[in-house]
Amino acid sequence: MSFFENFNASNVNPNDQFSPLPAGNYEVMITDAEIRHTKDGQGTYMRLALDVQGGQYQGRKIFHNLTRENRNNVAKEIGERQLSQICHAIGVLEPKEKEDILFKPLVAVLKIRKGNEGYSDSNEVQRFQTLANSNGVPSFSVPPQATRQQASSAPWAAR
Repeated sequence: MSFFENFNASNVNPNDQFSPLPAGNYEVMITDAEIRHTKDGQGTYMRLALDVQGGQYQGRKIFHNLTRENRNNVAKEIGERQLSQICHAIGVLEPKEKEDILFKPLVAVLKIRKGNEGYSDSNEVQRFQTLANSNGVPSFSVPPQATRQQASSAPWAAR
């Protein structure tokens, strides 16, 4: 069989599928969630695959890591806050297994992280929110105890 057999370039989108998406709000679904260990073996995180559900970028994948266990408490807090955003956005406040967060629509608010040290620009999820309210304002309420706890443990509060 020839390498070019049954190939027609007019049937294949030539655009780079790995360039970052423009910053903004995207309807997504978590289609895969894999628990991994950190490089140093001292922590765990969940590698999420998010599939864009509409518009000109439908079908594109965004990858995001949620830290759960880590020696760096700030990384752990960010991961737990984002997991809480996901849970509130999909209406599953007490997930028991990773399948509980799969295949439910939500919004990922993306920004572009500038590449460095030979790496290209990439997308970074700033936050997650409900599909019904993608105007930048979370449509879930934060429990009062969480707000007080965050304020007292915020890095800038220690100064």
